[in-house]
Amino acid sequence: PVTSPDGKLSAVIKGLAIELRDTESGEVRDVLTGHSTAVNAVCFGPSGRLFSAAGHELKVWSSAVGYPLMSMHLDN
Repeated sequence: PVTSPDGKLSAVIKGLAIELRDTESGEVRDVLTGHSTAVNAVCFGPSGRLFSAAGHELKVWSSAVGYPLMSMHLDN
């Protein structure tokens, strides 16, 4: 898991999805879907409000709204 800068959320890769969990309770706050290939990496931005997830595509997500703000296919 990758933890947000403020320590309140963690992003856990689950194949094609990402679980956002409350780090204190471990409760799943949201499950983000929409990747067409396996997610290999996640990274929070400095504010913790945005994070990116990448595999063969890159998506930038808002941790507040639960859908991607941007998506880009990555060629090999």
